[in-house]
Amino acid sequence: MSTHRGPADTFEKARAAAAALLLSAALAVITGCFLDWVTITEQPDVLPTEATAGPGTRQLTEPFNGMDTGDGKFLVAGSVILLALALLLHVRKKSLYGWLAFLTSFVMGIIGIADYRGIAGETIELKGIDVIGKTEPALGITLVAAGCLIGLIAALIGVAGSPRETD
Repeated sequence: MSTHRGPADTFEKARAAAAALLLSAALAVITGCFLDWVTITEQPDVLPTEATAGPGTRQLTEPFNGMDTGDGKFLVAGSVILLALALLLHVRKKSLYGWLAFLTSFVMGIIGIADYRGIAGETIELKGIDVIGKTEPALGITLVAAGCLIGLIAALIGVAGSPRETD
């Protein structure tokens, strides 16, 4: 005998998969914020000295991570919110939490993708970060961007797996 409950069973599976993907996306973003965001591929022949750059100037000729920027802190905070929304989506079974997860992932994606593009471009446009030399995106920012995109997709799966009940 089968205990198949019909469409509700499919919705349960979709919601559970969405919650698992949201948890994975949030953990990927948090991990990415602590890994290197930039790889210095070519350093210039002459590096500025403290005399030419000024006293107390931080010379970044080595990779930096997301926690060295303000954006990394925002992304970690957004990931904590995403973790809570994933749990609420799974437990409460309401599409509202899927929509909130989508909005959170969208905002995180804007920040993460903008940082990725800034690092991949000719100049790094992160506040307070001056990098000398040619740069490429490293594993950390790639993980952040991928986590944000996975979060968007998972949130929509969560919305689709949480139909509104009609009377």
